[in-house]
Amino acid sequence: MLWSRSVCGEFGSTPDADLLRVGDDFYGTCFGGGAYDRGTVFRMKSDGSLVWSRSFDGTNGSNPEAGLTLGKDHDLYGTTAYGGANGSGAIIKVGKSGTIGVLYSFSGGRDGAVPVAGLVQGSDGSFYGTTKYGGLNGNGTVFKLTPVGSLTSLYSFGTVATDYGRSLDGSYPVGELVEVSKGCFYGTTSRGGIYEGANTDIGTIFKINSDGVFTSLYSLSLTEGAFPCCRLVQGADGKLYGTTQLGGSADTFSFGYGTSFRITTNGTFTSLFSFHGSDGAFPCASLTIGKDGSFYGTTAGGFYSPGTVFRFSIIRPILIITSPHHARPVTNKEMIVTGKAKGRSPVIGVMVKVNDGNWADATTSDGWTNWTASVTLEPGANIIRAYASDTVGDLSHTNGVRVFFIDPHDENRRRTQNHFSLSP
Repeated sequence: MLWSRSVCGEFGSTPDADLLRVGDDFYGTCFGGGAYDRGTVFRMKSDGSLVWSRSFDGTNGSNPEAGLTLGKDHDLYGTTAYGGANGSGAIIKVGKSGTIGVLYSFSGGRDGAVPVAGLVQGSDGSFYGTTKYGGLNGNGTVFKLTPVGSLTSLYSFGTVATDYGRSLDGSYPVGELVEVSKGCFYGTTSRGGIYEGANTDIGTIFKINSDGVFTSLYSLSLTEGAFPCCRLVQGADGKLYGTTQLGGSADTFSFGYGTSFRITTNGTFTSLFSFHGSDGAFPCASLTIGKDGSFYGTTAGGFYSPGTVFRFSIIRPILIITSPHHARPVTNKEMIVTGKAKGRSPVIGVMVKVNDGNWADATTSDGWTNWTASVTLEPGANIIRAYASDTVGDLSHTNGVRVFFIDPHDENRRRTQNHFSLSP
């Protein structure tokens, strides 16, 4: 242990958020403690020595639940869930020496209230975030803030609602946004959604651009997960990964122990696995991608411990082309391509194409252990490519072979057939 202080102490207590590393130092927040018991922001060295700690007093914010974000100007930006001029939360700017400035105080009305999540600085230089409450309907907002403190409310949740008040587009966002492409952000809401019965009001996944164009991508069902509260992370495959606090397929607890999921940027959802208590329960922190490409995370509970650390990997299916052989000249325009495919999850299809042509379905009679496809070659060099897909939406790497079609009716090509040399 590098550093510890007493609960409700001068330096802060309940440090719930992630640390931010800048150079050799770390910056963080505490929800409570400090001189006024409203939380603190601090800077510490990697050896655990404290550089400074500053207390929130209410007017400069109160009770931060999120960590800080490093701005392009090298200052630090963040949110406090409460405090500010109106007591409904604030957006703050923190200098490297510990000065705290309030950029914006939420009114608790149309502009939002209780910003639980941290900020993300977009490619346009503005900061983007959410409030858990407030907005036009009281269900939370998405906002944009310029570095000088001009706030624009981009969207109010509950805009799409049933006649009895259920928010179909989501309610109460508590996780940070993530910018996946220029001006395009993704996030989650902890409540709301379009399902009925037991699946009502348990969370959504959404997309919003910097101009406020909003799309509700997916509404969760109880077996897929319930109450997502963390930031989505983008994998190397371009898809987004996250966790839910409750829900899943475990039947020993009626609300489930939580799940991990994946969603594409256009809204195709895959439930990856459910926690069962013995392997952890109630994940509420964002995933982290390790150098090995695996995803790492934590759970807040479990059968035999007060929490766990877990890891999972996405294992792609494997595809090989067994015929034709690479760099082989052929004299038949029509060719049968053969190969094998297998995966951790069942393979459900193989796609094949020649050169820049269209992808076409291969066929199989034994569950894709062996597959075949008919292709038509073009005169000269041809590259035949193929990939496999499985039941959870994972794709194999695209495999390819090069063959050279020599038309037997082309006299010039036939005469020089033996002079062709194909590079692997």
